[in-house]
Amino acid sequence: MRERKTSYPNLFIVGAPKSGTTSMAKYLSTHSHIYTPLQKEFTYFGSDLVRYATLIEKDQYLKWFEPWKEEKYALDASPFYLYSKTAPTEILEKSPDAKFIIMLRKPSQVAYSMYYQARFGGGEDQISFERAWELESDRIAGRNIPPLARLEFTTRYQTIGKYSEYVENYLNICGKDRVHIIFFEDLKSQPVETYQKLLSFLQLDSQLPEEFSIANPSKKALFPKLTRFISSPPKWMGDVTGIIFPKEIRWKVRNYIMQKNTVKADKPKISEKSSIMLQEHFRSDIKALEKLLSIDLSHWY
Repeated sequence: MRERKTSYPNLFIVGAPKSGTTSMAKYLSTHSHIYTPLQKEFTYFGSDLVRYATLIEKDQYLKWFEPWKEEKYALDASPFYLYSKTAPTEILEKSPDAKFIIMLRKPSQVAYSMYYQARFGGGEDQISFERAWELESDRIAGRNIPPLARLEFTTRYQTIGKYSEYVENYLNICGKDRVHIIFFEDLKSQPVETYQKLLSFLQLDSQLPEEFSIANPSKKALFPKLTRFISSPPKWMGDVTGIIFPKEIRWKVRNYIMQKNTVKADKPKISEKSSIMLQEHFRSDIKALEKLLSIDLSHWY
């Protein structure tokens, strides 16, 4: 039985999008000592992150964790906390014993995959990755924002794979004993060993999920307009359905519709020119991350 010190969660998955964060949240949800709400990506913390819409209010956020009773941990899996300089401090102020899982992936793959994820959800309106890449400075200045984008960093493809300063910020604020870093490549090639190391960090017994399948693969919508509507419904709809149905029911219905409207689909192959450009763009930051963590990441560049 845990000693209740806060109503806020005390375990956080942060990291690059498309780096296995959804899969890891799914795996951890099977552990009896971790409470995992149905919703992922709250992005409640991180006051310095630019939001184009209100993502979640305090009362709504805490309500997701009301069922947390006996479990040692309650999990908030919000990858974009990684890119917030203020999030670690804000989290520790509310949850002093919090631990953090940082998940990372080859930057060029993250940038390209995030573009197609944003296209799938309606948060990106450019039909070519290269054009969306070029618009980053415009978007930082508040121009050419996709109408359905909800968070600035979801369209910052040039920055989204530059991890070193953000990882260093977490290590400096939280301390190395509170931060566990996982690389997507390790999770994919050695899932059991990688997961066991995480459980050891969390001081939990070895309860393994039935399978280590990768969640949230590349996909496309059968009816794109339906996906965009479900991903970003009008506020009035949330207010009305919130009166009628409990949040768990609403979320299950939302997930069911999304699953039925989604099929797996490989991303188009990136052009050789763009691939070389991405490799060069991220090379110096990868080397900075190598130095920070004292590891070899030469397979990334």
